[in-house]
Amino acid sequence: MKNILSANEHLPSTALRAEISASLNLECYLDLDDTPLEKSDLFVQLLKHDIIEDNADTYTRLLGCDWKTREHFIHNSRKFQEYMNSDLVKGDLDSLFLSNQVNIHIKNLITDNASEYIQDGTRKGLVQLVRFAIEHKRELSIDAIGKLVSSGVPTQDVVILLEHHLEILSKDAILAILQSLDGDYPKLASSARDKLEVPNTPANHALLKRLKHLDIVSAYNSKDNTIKVGKV
Repeated sequence: MKNILSANEHLPSTALRAEISASLNLECYLDLDDTPLEKSDLFVQLLKHDIIEDNADTYTRLLGCDWKTREHFIHNSRKFQEYMNSDLVKGDLDSLFLSNQVNIHIKNLITDNASEYIQDGTRKGLVQLVRFAIEHKRELSIDAIGKLVSSGVPTQDVVILLEHHLEILSKDAILAILQSLDGDYPKLASSARDKLEVPNTPANHALLKRLKHLDIVSAYNSKDNTIKVGKV
């Protein structure tokens, strides 16, 4: 079997190699050690013939290959979202969210469980995760947002994600997040009556409205691209 699958010079067609292997009527799934790792759709062809198992061990084997090979496997897998975890995709988050081949249900699952993926994700991957969440109006948990603050994700994206939780967050919880953001946001969390301004966006208007209700902000006025803020 290993000789057949490794004969890419004599049998360049991955479909043919998989078909020949399937004709041997194996009684159990092929040992992954006998499956050559190559930049092709060989694993997909073997998957279609039910020669290799659709599970985490098989995908782990593909971590030694390139993203295109893994992307094609994910696209053809029927069970990937059942065994997907942070260890399997942490290095591919940016490519995964940018891919047109990866099912949106997989992206939704990662977003809904973002806390599990943020800790090990790269900055590029987390930026794409956040952009997907904002574009598709997916709510991230407070825990996930808290972890994103120190991950290099753009501050304005964090403010947008925070908007979903403003009404239920306590004053202390909101101030703790603002203290960790870039720009003038830490001034909102300080006791000093600093003059400050933030970008003129709907998310910032929602934030300032909540801060005014909490007696942190006294007034705010928008002009052009900025909002000037006065503190209590």
